[in-house]
Amino acid sequence: MPTPPAMSFSIRRVAVTGVLLALRFAATANGQQVVGGCPVLPPNNIWNSAIDALPVLSNSGAMVNTIGATGGFHADFGSGTWDGGPIGIPFITVNAGQAAYAASFRWPGESDPGPYAIPLNAPIEGGPLSTGDRHTMAIDTDRCVSYELGRAFPQAASWVADAGAIFDLRSNALRPLTWTSTDAAGLPLMPGLVTYEEVLSGEIRHAIRFTAPQTRREFVWPARHYASSLTGVQYPRMGERFRLKASFDITPYPADVQVILRAMKKYGIMLADNGSSWFISGKPDPRWNNSHLQTLGQLLGSNFEAVDATVLMIDPNSGQARQNRSPRGDFDGDGRTELSVFRPSNGGWYVRYSTQGYTTSAYHLFHWGAAGDEPLSTDFDGDGRVDLAVYRPGSGEWFVRDSSQGFNSYRVYQWGLAGDLPVTGDFDGDRKTDLGVFRPSTGQWYIRYSSQAYSTATSGMFTWGLVGDVPLVTDFDGDGRSELSVYRPSTGQWFIRYSAQAYNGYGVYQWGQGNDVPVAGDFDGDGRSDLGIYRPSTGQWFIRYSSQGYSYGNYGVFDWGVATDMPLVADIDGDGKAELTIFRPGTGEWYIRYSAQAFTTYGLYQWGLPGDLPLR
Repeated sequence: MPTPPAMSFSIRRVAVTGVLLALRFAATANGQQVVGGCPVLPPNNIWNSAIDALPVLSNSGAMVNTIGATGGFHADFGSGTWDGGPIGIPFITVNAGQAAYAASFRWPGESDPGPYAIPLNAPIEGGPLSTGDRHTMAIDTDRCVSYELGRAFPQAASWVADAGAIFDLRSNALRPLTWTSTDAAGLPLMPGLVTYEEVLSGEIRHAIRFTAPQTRREFVWPARHYASSLTGVQYPRMGERFRLKASFDITPYPADVQVILRAMKKYGIMLADNGSSWFISGKPDPRWNNSHLQTLGQLLGSNFEAVDATVLMIDPNSGQARQNRSPRGDFDGDGRTELSVFRPSNGGWYVRYSTQGYTTSAYHLFHWGAAGDEPLSTDFDGDGRVDLAVYRPGSGEWFVRDSSQGFNSYRVYQWGLAGDLPVTGDFDGDRKTDLGVFRPSTGQWYIRYSSQAYSTATSGMFTWGLVGDVPLVTDFDGDGRSELSVYRPSTGQWFIRYSAQAYNGYGVYQWGQGNDVPVAGDFDGDGRSDLGIYRPSTGQWFIRYSSQGYSYGNYGVFDWGVATDMPLVADIDGDGKAELTIFRPGTGEWYIRYSAQAFTTYGLYQWGLPGDLPLR
């Protein structure tokens, strides 16, 4: 295998020990729940996808009222025991050597036949004498498989249960349509549990399981099953997603509870079963502070709203979710890239809006920047729209006008030296652009994180690259964070350090030659960037797809462009996939082949003058 660049990582110390612990644990947790080294479902699974920007359902208020607008929440987990059993839904970890046992079911037609690698002495929800749901689970950390049983009773050498389900934690596969699981919604149970380890890390990055007493005779993606005869739209469906309103003040709550509340805002709660109103689920742990958890009773149903998570659906039979990130160049927040150029001669930004059909009669001109500045087409304030930002190479200054403030206020940051290249990506996963520079002379990346208010005290430094490498800022593993990646023109190699592995794991790909230009974008719509190159000498695009495991045998070749064209990564039609887009500097023309039309149709737009820079 080719020798990769030198690897090193450092993060500057901060005064508060708890912050250091949170940063360190969040990194080792791969940005999502991890058990024994196994990811709990892929990073782009709907359970692990942010829903804080999704539209509110029209019947949200009615469903909240049905569950209980004035009812308080309840953490159905904690420390100690209740009625002789642990408080919460337990699971254990096993390895490949664990004996697997046969199981017989009340509903065998909707249960996985097994066998189940759950020890016969595994802990049971409510304890061995429980008359309740009696969930029990084991995670095989060698195979990354979750074995789940509901209403489970151990026998001499087998299990008897109402239902059983086996889930590959590395897969987005859903249950067969209309199948139940150990939850009435037909969903995996374990991914929705709150664990103490996550709270200790400072962040929960998945939806939380909850129950409601009355549900509809209907289910919504990703659920697969219902358990009701009620049909009114005032009743929530199995799989319904709710979130804590952004305006809710969490500061009066204990710090550990605030972690849960932040997750409720960003990832929400998912209706998984019939049960008590607003009961959320977690794993028992002696470290829980029950008094702190009881403060969740102050949280009311009226503080929540139901959202439409189906806008993230790619395939109704897969849990893979379209990641809710606006494409670069999206000034109006509609999920489509605008036609926009920066004119160095006057510092003007010329923008034709997708919401206006890209008509020239509705374009806008902003003045922000000077000759020599590098325009940055990205979102610093997290409102889903591009800000006006330029990087000044001579001084290492960043000038940012925020779209959320109507472009009426601006910020200035000093971050970089002469010769540094700006690398604008979301390295911490908060959907805001971080301040990053790549130093070609040393191969070092210097990053100030938006989640840390761009503080220099908590900036990160990574060594990844050599002189002549081209830094790329994109998401190859689909976890919502940018990778550290470089393309080496001299060898045609891609070197990628994965954020989902805390930048400790890397991949090397041979893809390109000579004067090829790297174009890393999501051309297949799976939420991960593909390996793409544009060959100016032939005007061809060569793309290895992430959805095909970057296989050599399934790459695409497209003829689109001439030697002087500039390839762009843009989503013009808003389908969540990158178009084949080129900008012709000599004429100011844009040539676009649409992914929504399988790249079979194209559009031509005249927008720009010689010397203009397309925003990308």
